[in-house]
Formats: sequence, C-alpha cells, structure tokens
Amino acid sequence: MITKKDKEQEVIAGALGASKVIRLKGRRSRGPLGWIELAQTLQSRLISRGGRPSDPHWDTKRLVPFRRRIWERLTAEAEAISERGRKVGPAQLAAILIEEKLASRKGHNLNA
Repeated sequence: MITKKDKEQEVIAGALGASKVIRLKGRRSRGPLGWIELAQTLQSRLISRGGRPSDPHWDTKRLVPFRRRIWERLTAEAEAISERGRKVGPAQLAAILIEEKLASRKGHNLNA
C-alpha cells in the first residue's frame, strides 16, 4: 500500500531529478533536516490526555542527572521544536534521543 509519506517522497525525488531513491531506515541526518525529522517524531509520539503530552508507551519514570549546559541545550532545542506544534519538554526530548540512540545500535530492538 502506498502511503502519503511515500507519495511525498516521490514528489520530492522527482523535483530533485533523482533517478534512484535509497531509503535509510533508522538513520537521521546530522544537519538541520535531522532536527526537523526529530521534531516530527516528537510531535507524532507525544499525545495529550488533558495534561502535558507524553508517549503512551512510556511506562517507567526515572530521574536522570544532567550537566547544566546540557540541560540548557535540551531546553532550547525543546522550545524550538515546540514552536512548530505541541509543547515539548527537555526531558521528553532527552528520552526520545536516548531511545533512538539505543535503537540504532546493531542487533538491538527496543520494541521487543
């Protein structure tokens, strides 16, 4: 079945004159497009049930220490992502980044 995302990718590939499209599953760009993709991931995973949006699959909460400058960077990035849609907190951003990094390691399936 062809999805909306598949159609969008075909349009973009055609506009760029691409003769071949290579799908890079699980790989995010390290540039600005990677942050846009991350923002889209956060917006799609975080669902509001009347309070702060959260991922419905998260079932454990833990306190994780950060260096102040790292927390400030997470806060700034979360605010930038929030400007494009729902409010995203720095801890939510950190959780998604940690999950994605662990999932990208060869042979690891976090959904199992």
